[in-house]
Amino acid sequence: MADSTKTPPDQAKPGQPPKPPKPAKTAKARRPAGQRAPLLLETAYTASFGLTTAAGLLTAGLSALARVPAWLIAVRAGLAMLALGLVLWIVNYLLMHGAFEAAVDDLRQTKPAEANPPVTSTQEWKA
Repeated sequence: MADSTKTPPDQAKPGQPPKPPKPAKTAKARRPAGQRAPLLLETAYTASFGLTTAAGLLTAGLSALARVPAWLIAVRAGLAMLALGLVLWIVNYLLMHGAFEAAVDDLRQTKPAEANPPVTSTQEWKA
């Protein structure tokens, strides 16, 4: 026999405290502000990772097709990933450094220089 006084799932049953509403999952809720790199840098890092991994897998696959011993497959794939990873790391470093310098220059241009910066030391006393 069914109970005709069913409560909706979002309401609490008598004698129980109500449940708080669930927060909506948005990009801001998942990651606090200031935790993400700019889109250009994230894209460059992702592309570098993908290219490095693909180069290692391609090298290993081609070496396996050539019937090379397993230890030599690992050495070839590792060296390919290391060499390409180093080159792409340098490219990403230069890209990040340029983006950082551009952001610093923007901040310097927008913020006027103060003539007399406030003294923050509390150790000095005027006599």
